[in-house]
Amino acid sequence: MLGSEYMPASPELLSALATAAEAAHRKAFDNTLSNAQLQPDTHAHLVDGTPLRAITGLIHLYRIDLLIMGSIGRSGLDRLVIGNTAEQLFNEVNCSVLVVKPPGFVSPIHPSDSP
Repeated sequence: MLGSEYMPASPELLSALATAAEAAHRKAFDNTLSNAQLQPDTHAHLVDGTPLRAITGLIHLYRIDLLIMGSIGRSGLDRLVIGNTAEQLFNEVNCSVLVVKPPGFVSPIHPSDSP
């Protein structure tokens, strides 16, 4: 963004915006952990990067055997079933993946709909 002619903001403004965004994400992360009432030995990581890169990096770093992830399926047929990040992870990881949908989720695809 810094070298783009389409970004009229100064490097100082962009740096300040990035710092503010990071602080907001850290606060939300800390609040989520606090509300979750996790066990004392739980490992939680706030990682910079795309979800795919961050998750695969932690899987390799900690030699994770089972990844449990939530998926909300915002749009698109593939995301209604599993989730875009989960779909991408299946091709990138060597561990088992358990995808959990939110309470009340009902798939728009039913077994009776198949040919």
